[in-house]
Amino acid sequence: MSSPESWICNGVPQNGKEYPGFGFPHEPHENYSSDCEICGLPKESSLPQSGSSGFKPPNRALLVTLGVFAFVLIAGGSGTFFVLSNRCEQGLEKIEGECIDPFLEPYESAKSQGDQALNIFNNYQSLTDLEESNSSLQNALSKLKEIPSDALIHPEVLKTMEIYELEKEKIAELIDLETVALEKLTKIENDLNEASQKSSNAKNLSEYQQAKEIWLQVQNELNSKELESKLALNRTQEYIVQSKDQIQDLDAKIKVEQNQIARQSSPIARQRVTGTNTGTSTGTRTVTKKPSNNSSVTTKKPTSPSTPTTKSSPRKPVVTKKPQAPRSTSPSDPCARTPQPPSCVF
Repeated sequence: MSSPESWICNGVPQNGKEYPGFGFPHEPHENYSSDCEICGLPKESSLPQSGSSGFKPPNRALLVTLGVFAFVLIAGGSGTFFVLSNRCEQGLEKIEGECIDPFLEPYESAKSQGDQALNIFNNYQSLTDLEESNSSLQNALSKLKEIPSDALIHPEVLKTMEIYELEKEKIAELIDLETVALEKLTKIENDLNEASQKSSNAKNLSEYQQAKEIWLQVQNELNSKELESKLALNRTQEYIVQSKDQIQDLDAKIKVEQNQIARQSSPIARQRVTGTNTGTSTGTRTVTKKPSNNSSVTTKKPTSPSTPTTKSSPRKPVVTKKPQAPRSTSPSDPCARTPQPPSCVF
């Protein structure tokens, strides 16, 4: 119930008067001032017309006003319903009539680039492929980091970034491994060229052996674990086969040279083993004097150097050879006959 100072207004004059520019239907409102706080009608408009029952049919203007108000309510409600029914949930935007995460396209673009980088990594054929893969994957990660954490697609972004970070570490490690392997293989190739040149120029046993030593060093280096990388492995296997062939070829040449040297030095070796010389006896000297007429044969054997002499032996008489008369060439000379008699031998 209202207080004595207050009055109720519903926007419709109750005294039958018209107040242009004021009044429109509204919920009953209790006012304390002389005019309605909602529609502006004066307090007197709320008083019923004197001499009447208090009811008066609304006039035409009022009906129009009510109609307009009703239309506005209906139209506004429909519009509100339309707007609400076409709104996208939080985090989505209407694109071509569909509610789509605005960061979906950037995510798909970055993921496509990252997947392509991983494909290059898994099928690399050179150090350049690895470096390209690493650079492309880094760009993809940078794009994924630009997507805000409140995006609906962000959980997928985090999963993809985790995979890419792990793969990027593998690529970096492989780049280092392949770089070391290729540098080592380049050094071995220089040694291999030197060994090949040494083998081609070798002409004797010493040079064959020197060339073989170089090939053995190359072969030992080719067995290094560092050369088991993908880029170095094929070339390493090829060089291993080449080194084996070269060593076998040098072994054959070395054997031929050694056999030839053995054949050339075998008489000297036998002489050193038996201590003999053709036509000469070591440690014994024999002097033979051919007998002449009226002469005897005397043989002198020297004392062996290994036998110690404690007592001097008596000196033997020296045998001198008598001068012979000049040989005659007459037919009657017996020494001119063949065979000669013993007395003609001197």
